[in-house]
Amino acid sequence: MSLVTPNYSIPYLTPGDRMAQIPDVDKAQALRIESLLETANVPPGNPDVNDILARLNQLEALNSDTGWVNCPLQAPDGVMQGSSLPQVRRTGNRVQMRWGVNGNAFSANSSYYVATIPEGFMPTEYKYFTIATAAAKATAQATIMHTSGNVQIRTGDVTSSYYIFDACSWYID
Repeated sequence: MSLVTPNYSIPYLTPGDRMAQIPDVDKAQALRIESLLETANVPPGNPDVNDILARLNQLEALNSDTGWVNCPLQAPDGVMQGSSLPQVRRTGNRVQMRWGVNGNAFSANSSYYVATIPEGFMPTEYKYFTIATAAAKATAQATIMHTSGNVQIRTGDVTSSYYIFDACSWYID
């Protein structure tokens, strides 16, 4: 009978094999290849290469990382806190936000539009967060990430010199 390959045990003919053995070797090769395709979850039949590429692209997107991307500030209320603009990062379908905005000009119990989340990072529904501030008594009653990309801060009874978005993360579809 024929020999087999070292890694996948696929049979092949040798010069000493007889012509009568060709059908057996051919069948063994076909069964082994079918087994490998099943292990790789390749659907039966003749799968469309475009379908396979689309699936691979989906799998890559689940693990892709955009790196940190700046969020433009909205005038007049969006003032940079420190030396960095607010930023977002998408890893797969999870978005994280970091840095913050200056709140020195904010009044108590008011709303301010401070930044814009770039397209591709925007939540698919409104998101509400309580965020970190400079003063223990100061809290943003709500930081709202709008589906339009607007980032809105609603101050509480006590204001702060800055508002930090590091605890904000959400999933996108």
